[in-house]
Amino acid sequence: MKMNASSWHGLFIVLEGIDGCGKTTIGKMLFSFFQQHHLPVLLTAEPSQGKIGKIIRENLQDSSVHPAIDALLFAADRIDHGTNEILPALKKGNIVISDRYIDSSLIYQTTQGKNSQISMDWVKELNKFCLIPDRIYLLDIDANLSLARRKKQNSTLNEQMEKFEKLAFQQEIRNAFLKLAREDLTKNHRIVDASKQPEEILREILKDLKDICISKGLSWKENLSKAKKFLIKLDH
Repeated sequence: MKMNASSWHGLFIVLEGIDGCGKTTIGKMLFSFFQQHHLPVLLTAEPSQGKIGKIIRENLQDSSVHPAIDALLFAADRIDHGTNEILPALKKGNIVISDRYIDSSLIYQTTQGKNSQISMDWVKELNKFCLIPDRIYLLDIDANLSLARRKKQNSTLNEQMEKFEKLAFQQEIRNAFLKLAREDLTKNHRIVDASKQPEEILREILKDLKDICISKGLSWKENLSKAKKFLIKLDH
């Protein structure tokens, strides 16, 4: 059974988007902001740092791996990640920021496996035990710009491009992310223009989080006074 926001006192935020959209940068900025306001926060990512996550990271360089294997491994990693890291933090009242989550599997694995009969419904079934985030921010950006960022980053770090980092594929991925966000019946998604400066993106996300933080603040108990100071900060 899926668990949603009513199952914990913390705040579960997910950052999604195509490669090079700026998720990692924004995640670090959010993490620093919450830390500066003395709120308990965990920054994490998928693939996780667990055993299954390490296998997935190796597979990201191997285009011969069947899409179904990627989908199965990501689902297993997500359950392990959620059970052993994310959920315990949320139940303690922490803010959890995840760089990628279930949307990435729904988009990447179904797009990657469209010729292998991998359907969205099948990937959803694999992920039926996963946690439901309080808010999902889709950092939307033109694929040409995002890939240029990735190539520059990889060149600086002397890293290889991953198998998904091809222009046509990323353009298709972008459209699929937008479609998923716009058709979300839970209204958990927010689409953010990721071509803006990081500081502008951070401000937009924090303003959107304010209403959620107000309701969650009632459950932060000993952190309530800190949460109030954080909320006041957003108005200035």
